[in-house]
Amino acid sequence: RTVCMLARDITDRKMAEENLLRTQTRLKLLNSVLACMASGSAAEEIITRTVTRIGEYFPDLRASYATISEHGQLTFLCSSEPAGWPSLRGQIVDLNSAPEYLAALRRRERVITADASLDSRLQPLARTLAAHGNRALLNLPLLHTTREMGVLSLGSPDPHEWSEHEIVCVQELAEHLIIAFRQYDAEQ
Repeated sequence: RTVCMLARDITDRKMAEENLLRTQTRLKLLNSVLACMASGSAAEEIITRTVTRIGEYFPDLRASYATISEHGQLTFLCSSEPAGWPSLRGQIVDLNSAPEYLAALRRRERVITADASLDSRLQPLARTLAAHGNRALLNLPLLHTTREMGVLSLGSPDPHEWSEHEIVCVQELAEHLIIAFRQYDAEQ
């Protein structure tokens, strides 16, 4: 019985240490992006820095930022991907073929799917997504400007169950981007 309690204590301690390390690393990521925001950098530079840092933090996933026009055109402003993956920068995707997905993003709802080919909102785009190397998606929409939506995303070429850690990390960064955009608009 004592051995079982000792084993459980060791397991609990290891889990706590892993969570602490993840939290410390996430805070370093957040601080590096906040430093860029505090320096008065332009919105494009803040977006690029954020996406680059997310890509470094999650090296096996693609990080990207895109805008959605009033007409439903998704345009990738930047992306960070593992070596050998094609860049999404400059790619344009018409989201009108997936009206449920587009409507969810416009309502600023998170769109998180482990497999886009099995998600009814994304099925019309499944082939396009796969061609771009995205089968699993973690999309966090935000207000980019008064007329455009932005989407901060993580993607995987394979089915992927998104962890709470991944979701929280990208959500925190999206929230800080919103603040940076508001400040930038106010200064303009």
